[in-house]
Order: sequence, then C-alpha cells, then structure tokens
Amino acid sequence: MQRVSEYARLRSECPVAWSNDWGGYWTAALYDDVTSITLNDELFRAGRAFIQIADISDVMPVIPITLNPPEHTFYRRILNKYFTAERVRTVEPTFREYVRTCVEAIVDRRGVEAVSEFCGPVSSQALALLINLTEDGRRELVTALTELDNLRRTGNNSIESSPTEQIEIIAKGVRDVIAERKARPLDPDADLISGILAVRVDGKPLSDDVVLSIGGQVFGAGHQTTRDGLSAALYFLATNPGDQARLRADPSLIPSAVEEYLRLDPPIQETVRRASRDTELHGRTVHSGDYVAVNYASANRDSAQFDHPDACIIDRARNRHVSFGHGRHICIGAPLARMELRVVIEELLQSTSAIELDGVYVAGLASQFGGFSELPIHLTGPRSIAG
Repeated sequence: MQRVSEYARLRSECPVAWSNDWGGYWTAALYDDVTSITLNDELFRAGRAFIQIADISDVMPVIPITLNPPEHTFYRRILNKYFTAERVRTVEPTFREYVRTCVEAIVDRRGVEAVSEFCGPVSSQALALLINLTEDGRRELVTALTELDNLRRTGNNSIESSPTEQIEIIAKGVRDVIAERKARPLDPDADLISGILAVRVDGKPLSDDVVLSIGGQVFGAGHQTTRDGLSAALYFLATNPGDQARLRADPSLIPSAVEEYLRLDPPIQETVRRASRDTELHGRTVHSGDYVAVNYASANRDSAQFDHPDACIIDRARNRHVSFGHGRHICIGAPLARMELRVVIEELLQSTSAIELDGVYVAGLASQFGGFSELPIHLTGPRSIAG
C-alpha cells in the first residue's frame, strides 16, 4: 500500500509536515504526538471532521464529534450508555444469525465483490439492530446505506462533488426513525433515539436539528467505518493463509487478530484538530488557527511503540493502537465494531476451508478512509473428508 511508505517517510524525515493542499495543514505522524494532541482539548480544538472532503457540517452539523468540552461532554454522557459492551451483547445473537446467512450466500461462489455484497449489508444490519429497528426498518436502512455505498463506489466521494446527495440519504433514514419514535416511543434507557428525544435542557427538548445531527453521525459514521474495517479484515485474512489456519485451530486468538487488523488499516486514517494559539511541534511553529491532521494510521506503525510495526502479528501482546481515536473523542462505537469484526471472522472461518482474493482489489476512494472500495474474494466451503 502506497500510504504505508508515505507514512514511514513522514515519521523518519518530517514528523510534523506542512502541506499546501486543501488550504494548508500540518500532519502529525508519530504516536506520541498523535496521543498528546488528541488529549489536549484546550490547545488543539475539534471542529471540521476532515480536511480532505467537503465539510459535512456545512450540510448537517455533526454532534458531538465537532464539539469541545463542555458541550462535547454533555452529549457523550447522553450517548455512552447506548454503546456499552453490555448493550452490544444483547444484539450479538441476532447479528450472528444474519452474518451466518450472508456467509452461506457467498460460499463457493465466484465473482463475489465483498464490500458491496457482504461488508456493507453486514455493517448496516448491526447498526439497525443497535437502534432497535423493526425487521422492515432494518431492511429499509440496509437498502438506504447500500445506496449510499454505491454513490461512494461510483466516484461521488471526491472533493469536487457535493456531499449533499449522500447526506440526504442518511438524513431521510434518521428522520424516518425520529418520526416513528415520536409516534411510538420506546424505553429511553434502552433506545437511542427515544433517549435523545427525552432529553430536556432547561425544561426544553433538544431541537430537531440536534437530534437529526446525532442520529446522522450514528447512521453514517457508524456504518462506513465498520464496513471499511470489515473489508480490511477480509483482506488480511485472504492474504495470510497461515494466519487463517492458526485462527481456525485456535479461535481464542480472534479478538487479538481483530486488534491487529484494526492497527494495520484503521477505518479512519486521520482526523483534524485546530490550534487555538501558536505552539511548537518538533521545531515547527504551528500558528493559531492552523489545522493539524493527527494521523492514526502512521502512529499505529511507529517503531517506537510497536515491534515489527509493518508485520501482521495476530497474537501481538502489546497493541495500544489508536484506530478508534484517542482522548475525549475516542470512538463511541468501538464495542460494536469489535463485536462485528469478531463475529464475522468467527463465522467466516467456521464456514470455510479457505478465504482468497479473487481478482483486482481497489483501496478506499478517499485518503482519510481505510479499507477497500472493491475487494473480490472467493470463499471455499469446508471440504468433506472421504472415508
């Protein structure tokens, strides 16, 4: 992957590098810098989600990811309980059955494009289960997010195109759920949208725009990042048959393998902070108002933090990767993503004797995202033993 060599060059030659692209920004490439920047909310402020794409907040504000304390803290306290490991465990059995059905549909088939036929639908289904959609609602969400994926895969994820069409697909899905919950609310302690609608600030509910924004982040970001993480995990499995054999022989290694796949190709390669005042980083003056891209993908391959950083070591003992971010803005959906990846790998390995690439793959279309936009695979079913 070209990115890997570019990140290595940054770490060795210019760990805080300036680029004139996208109006100008710095990139922090070392692990220690990435973690210290993301912990310093006062100096490095959150705001625009990414430099490289049109700012989604111009179309629909993204709450709470674009906020800073104390506003960010307020919303995270509301949302945290809906993404706990305990909550995720309640959806795992139904999710596993869905994954099993999806795997059965593509085993021994040639010409399977894994991103559109497997990773996207699986990610959508997990999200739909977490937000308590009915079976019809889950089907509608999978259809809407598949449409969104198709837009991205046909090239509409570029800086030159407006994100409006993509965001409207997400917004419509969120509005439909909001309308349903207003008409028939569920337990606000167990249902995310009902819980948001029940919040009162000085006796008043949150505005429709705020509810839409929170739901939009959950729908959009929650789907795309997990889809990309799933495609990366499939790639590493397909290109490491020895690891497949180890994981089949010892499934207890699968959680560790999940962490290693996330480290090697984070679904979000970098996010952006903005300096609130002049400061120094590695002898470079970062001026007040400058954007700083904190590069998680580069930090995850920093040899000062990871032994043999470019190797895929599925039983890596010390894996403090930052693929879910770091600090206050660490990904709220991490427990769900980890469950999805673990269950998918378990079901794939149980249902196959081999997972292989089956054609030319295409990396993600935008540089800030990991994973693949096209990943042709072939799953060979378990071979019967004669005798």
